[in-house]
Amino acid sequence: MLVFDGHLDLAWNALQWNRDIQLSVHTLRTQEAGLTGKGRGQNTVALPEMRQGSVFLCFATLLARSTPVQVPHVDFHSPAQACASAQGQLAWYRTMERLGKLVIITSLEQLESHVHAWKGHLAGDKRENPPGIILSMESADPILEPEDLPDWQAAGIRLIGPAHYGKGR
Repeated sequence: MLVFDGHLDLAWNALQWNRDIQLSVHTLRTQEAGLTGKGRGQNTVALPEMRQGSVFLCFATLLARSTPVQVPHVDFHSPAQACASAQGQLAWYRTMERLGKLVIITSLEQLESHVHAWKGHLAGDKRENPPGIILSMESADPILEPEDLPDWQAAGIRLIGPAHYGKGR
């Protein structure tokens, strides 16, 4: 059975929490065993476990808010900072794709090809298939002006939750 996950903060975990999610969940939890703070030692996902669990596709987020609340690792003082953080997360996804760790899906044709490859994997094809991701933006704070939407779409964003994850600008 193929599994689709509707929301994973992969780049945010990699960059804001400094987690190398190419490593196993066990390894990441071991690395964080002595760290204090909410959520440390309790990561929930990593690429090896995604492949092992047949998570063939997920909505992978860009997560950066611009609010006066200032939650560490999420909120930024200005929209420009939120935009730059989201661009950094996008660069991380592209790097993982270049390394063969993920596939960024932006079209129906790519999605159909990806599903076909994973169905072959389940049928006994032993080639390693990386998980596919459909890029989403959690909060629209990184979008500086409405005129920027075509640029974000060209960058691969296919879903935006404009008011997701608490108050945003």
